[in-house]
Amino acid sequence: MVPVRSLLDLPDEIVHAILIYIPPVDLPSVQQVSRRFNRLSNEPFLWRYHCKTQFKYWDPSHNIRQKFKQDVASVDWKRLCVHRLVVDRSATRLLNSILESQTGRIVRTQQIVDLGYDAKDTLLRHCHAGDETEDVLARRYYSGSVLGCLHRTRAIEQWSKLKFGEDVPLERALGAFDMYLLRDGEGDIDEIAAVLDDLAREFRGLRPHFEALSPRKKALELASFVQENNLTGLESESAYRDLYNNFIGTALQDEDHPSIPLVSVAIYCCIAKRLGIDARPCGFPFHAIAMVYPPEGRTLDGMCISPEQANSSNRLVDSPPNQGQGPMYLDPFYSNKETLTSDLESRLAVIGVAKDKYSMYLNSSPTSEIVLRTARNIFCSIQEFHKSIIDTDIGNTRPPYSIRALADIDDAFYAALWASIVLGASLPSDRSHCGLISILGRQCLPRIVKHFEHQNPTDVTLVERYILPMFCDEQRDEQRDNLLEATRVMRAGDVIPKKVVMRDSSTAVKYKVGQVFRHRRYGYLGVITGWDVECGMDQDWILQNRVDRLDRGRQQSFYHVL
Repeated sequence: MVPVRSLLDLPDEIVHAILIYIPPVDLPSVQQVSRRFNRLSNEPFLWRYHCKTQFKYWDPSHNIRQKFKQDVASVDWKRLCVHRLVVDRSATRLLNSILESQTGRIVRTQQIVDLGYDAKDTLLRHCHAGDETEDVLARRYYSGSVLGCLHRTRAIEQWSKLKFGEDVPLERALGAFDMYLLRDGEGDIDEIAAVLDDLAREFRGLRPHFEALSPRKKALELASFVQENNLTGLESESAYRDLYNNFIGTALQDEDHPSIPLVSVAIYCCIAKRLGIDARPCGFPFHAIAMVYPPEGRTLDGMCISPEQANSSNRLVDSPPNQGQGPMYLDPFYSNKETLTSDLESRLAVIGVAKDKYSMYLNSSPTSEIVLRTARNIFCSIQEFHKSIIDTDIGNTRPPYSIRALADIDDAFYAALWASIVLGASLPSDRSHCGLISILGRQCLPRIVKHFEHQNPTDVTLVERYILPMFCDEQRDEQRDNLLEATRVMRAGDVIPKKVVMRDSSTAVKYKVGQVFRHRRYGYLGVITGWDVECGMDQDWILQNRVDRLDRGRQQSFYHVL
């Protein structure tokens, strides 16, 4: 055996294995050692490895999943990795400037968001800053705030694409709601798609003869699969209005996979699409079902038909199921069996739908309609949530609703408002001209403004980009003027240094800023960040929280908490 006297005596394979452990930011220094190290440090395998291990989240523009499937030499992995390092450095510098100054935070937040989804890895690292970090609380808070703005930006992008007729997959359009609740957790749009990909692969692995089946049997096999794996449905009717059962990402990640009918159907249709089954959601009144269409030129039972027959059967939905022509109906929320058209028509008759209107309710629904219906379901869940608060006695320390939902209720409401405004608006005839904001949008607008003014000031850019263009500049509009004024005030406040105001120590306030507490009524853990001498909230909040029923009503100290 020849003794190894230096690193240069090692074969290329061993040196390459060593270089893997050197952080990519230090590789340029290694390249200066020698020509051999320069050559080995430029190996595409090495840079591909770092792209795969150093970074988890990628901007959609990179199409990274496709790149990882390509031949290694066909992608400039070094350039891609260097780009990510530059983004990391830029995002960190901008975040540090947010922490160092109270002015310009809206602008710097938007600059980080403009770096794209590549900035998420950086923000997550700062969200999990260690306790030894000097500014740990501020760093965690503001990195989380910027990350939330990044998530909301990506969500609204999906709905905006959908509004302008782009093909947005159902799971991405519904997964946009989950983006509002993520904070620094997992379950974003790409991860939802990955879970569905895994389920489709699992299904194929369990049914090796799947491709030989007819479309009808494929659809029924998948219905059995989602039922057997508890991927749809609820444990009890009482959970029907649970807030989280409206979110497809939460349903897929939860061990019990609870979901209302609309989300259950969406899960079924999304897996079906990955298996080559043409399944689409149908917004049946007070419920949701799936429609499975036959492939072109064939029936659901696999028989060939002429183009004339195909057009006729797909246009009408009342053909007998045993003929195999036309779509079939499934209700994966309740069953793995086919639902007969006659049963659905009977249900429509019971609720008073005229017979000539049946086809309107027995056709597939566009993705935009499914998103708007999900928004309405979230509103209903929030109504039930507030009703449960009213029905709870003040002294009850075990309220009949999720403590986690208490923290997420505002974000869920905010998501439903944005979806309603973006997709509820009329489309402009051309992207360069304004559209008309819908009646629904006008109803939601004051609440959007209130929310971003008090809780998400960095969303002012989203308001300017997606809501203001819905108004016509030529027409006088009070809501538009109020919105313009709100954005102007937010922008102006962002550049004016904050005035230091000393608290009045003579005021009889029982608790102090910084104190940690557990809420007697709601049970959550919080920290006091400020206080008002008396209730300063609006009338809706006062009524909702029954402030006037307290012993001293509004005339007592109220606390700001995280």
